Amino acid sequence: DVYGIGDTVEDATRAYLRSVRNNKNLTALDGNTGVDATNFKGLVVSITPVSRDGKTAFYLRIDTVTDKVFVINLDNPAEVATTNVGEPVSLSVFNTEPGVIDVDAFDNLLINLARSKSQINLTADAEAVMRRYEEQENHDNATAKLRSFSAEQIKTLLKTLEK
Repeated sequence: DVYGIGDTVEDATRAYLRSVRNNKNLTALDGNTGVDATNFKGLVVSITPVSRDGKTAFYLRIDTVTDKVFVINLDNPAEVATTNVGEPVSLSVFNTEPGVIDVDAFDNLLINLARSKSQINLTADAEAVMRRYEEQENHDNATAKLRSFSAEQIKTLLKTLEK
């Protein structure tokens, strides 16, 4: 059975879409040939918790999608709550139309918690995001190291590199 129950219309819609996704026998919905999630991957630009009516939602932006804000309102927010700016993440959503989008599945690619089937599916393209994260981290470390050198040390380094 496919159903959605929640205290608000948004909660019920989110629960309904999860139920649709988890129902293996469902092949069509309102004339569509299937219900597919859209995956987004990127580095966290900002993450802000907002509490309302005793529930906390996290508003998140990623570097690869500049025109949308993702709202994460999951039953188990531990992975989201411990996510920091600059970390690589994967998001799965069903509705990509509005500028503010409800997230159906979330995965912080640096945190290795037990994951659901939908979260495992999100990691298919995660290697590219991880490479960008590692490249940025290496760049930041090299820049910090270079800034700690004196002018004389930089001249010596440049002469060594020119050889």
